[in-house]
Amino acid sequence: GKLLLAYRSRNLLDKIEFTRHGFNLYSQKEIEILLKNSRFTQVSTTVISEPELDFDGKPLKIEGLFSIGIK
Repeated sequence: GKLLLAYRSRNLLDKIEFTRHGFNLYSQKEIEILLKNSRFTQVSTTVISEPELDFDGKPLKIEGLFSIGIK
């Protein structure tokens, strides 16, 4: 089957206060390694830029990451 993970980058989430409480943050490379180590093949990631978001008075550049693997 095909697995699709949709997530935000560690770089973005490190800048948001609430993610410091009980969240596991991963980089794109870490996600791809986890998928490969779990025997997924054809692992790839697409990054989609989204409009900036004002969060607690700070403009944040938002990117959606979409990693795919086949098993």
